Amino acid sequence: MSVAIHRDTDPRACGATTTVVGQDNVFANTLLVSVDGDPNTHGGGALSAENNNVYINNKLVVNNTPESAAPDDLCPPLGGAHCAPVTAGGSDNVFVGDPSPAVPQPEVAELLGAETVILSVPEAQSILAGAEVERQAGNDPTTFEAVEYGDGGISTARRGNTSPVNQVTGPQDANAVNGNASPQPSNESGQYIQWLPHVDSRVKPQVVQNLERLSQIVGYQLRITSGYRSPDYNESVGGARNSQHMQGNAVDVKQDGLTIPQRQEFIQAAIDSGFTAIGVYNSFTHIDIRGQRVAWGNNGSRTTLPNYPWAVQVLRQNGYPI
Repeated sequence: MSVAIHRDTDPRACGATTTVVGQDNVFANTLLVSVDGDPNTHGGGALSAENNNVYINNKLVVNNTPESAAPDDLCPPLGGAHCAPVTAGGSDNVFVGDPSPAVPQPEVAELLGAETVILSVPEAQSILAGAEVERQAGNDPTTFEAVEYGDGGISTARRGNTSPVNQVTGPQDANAVNGNASPQPSNESGQYIQWLPHVDSRVKPQVVQNLERLSQIVGYQLRITSGYRSPDYNESVGGARNSQHMQGNAVDVKQDGLTIPQRQEFIQAAIDSGFTAIGVYNSFTHIDIRGQRVAWGNNGSRTTLPNYPWAVQVLRQNGYPI
C-alpha cells in the first residue's frame, strides 16, 4: 500500500533528522523529498531506499516504511538506534509507492513452486516479466531468487521483513525446519564468517573456503543471513523453485551499513573468490557457486539491475551479461 514520503528534516529513529543532499528540485509540502543515500544530522546514516520504484533524477525516493540506513557517526560509541537510524516520519498527505494491496499471485507461486505467494500486482508483474527476459536469454528463472528478503534475518528488509509465502515476520529458524536433511557438514562461526542464529550453516566446503577468502580480501567478518535450505524451508521463505540454497551452493550476505564503494568491492571480491552468481538487493547480496556467470536484481532478473548502477559497473567489468 502507499506510504508517506520522507523529506528533508523528517525524523529518524536515532533522534536526528534527514538532510536531503541527493536532489534539489523536487518538493513535498515545501520540503525536499529524500532520496537514496541522504544522510542525517548526526552525520552519516545514509538512507537505503528499498520499498518502491519511484525515482527522482535517477535516484530512488525514500519513504517511511521505515527504510534502512547505514550507521550514523554516533554508532560508536553510543550504539543503539544510531547503528540503524531508519526513517521515523514523513508527510501527512503526500504518499509514494505501490497503491495496490498485496494479494495472492498464482502465476508467481507457480514460478516459485509455492502454494501461495502474497505480493502487490506491480511486484508480481515485474517478477513475471523479468522471468520471461531470462528465459529468452537462455537462463532458468527458477534458479534466480525473485522474492528473497534474507530469511527474516534483516530487520529492515523489504515487505516489512515478512515472508510472502507464510506471512511470518522476522527470522525463520532453518535449523528447526531443516532437521538432518543436509548432507553437508556443519560450519561453525569463526574469524571470517558469522552464521546468524536462524541460519543452517551446512553449505558445501567450497562455499566456506570461498567465503573465508572473500572475508580476507574485504577485511571484515561476513554475516550470513541465509545458508542451506531444505525444500520445505526454501518454500517457506519464498526461495526459487530450484534454488542453489537447496544444494548448499549459496549464501546471502548481510550488507546494511556498507557504502557504495564497499559494496562494489564486495562484488569484485566475491567474483575473485570463486562465486559466479550474484544477486543484488538493497540490504544483502546473494552469491553462489553454480559455475555460470549470471546476475540479477531484486525481482530475480537483470531487468532490475539498473536500480543498482554501481553493481552493474563491476559486473560488466567482469564480463557478466547484463
